[in-house]
Amino acid sequence: MLINSCLQWKNFAKGIAGKLALYLAMIERGVSNSELARRLGVRETVVRRMLDPDHDTKSEKIQAALEVLGKRIVVAVDDAA
Repeated sequence: MLINSCLQWKNFAKGIAGKLALYLAMIERGVSNSELARRLGVRETVVRRMLDPDHDTKSEKIQAALEVLGKRIVVAVDDAA
């Protein structure tokens, strides 16, 4: 049970981190939902769902949206001190 809970938490955290990164990149670049949708060739509702924390979005879609904005996700674990 604990392992399943940890995996669920990991997937949740990864999803939220990607959505937050996308949201912040959109603000930084001054790109609206509609503009991002145009660049991705999708409807604006798709972008809204990508940003919705209650909607599951594949990491590939988040990564594609970030790439359109000149960003990418990098995951790293460093040694402390």
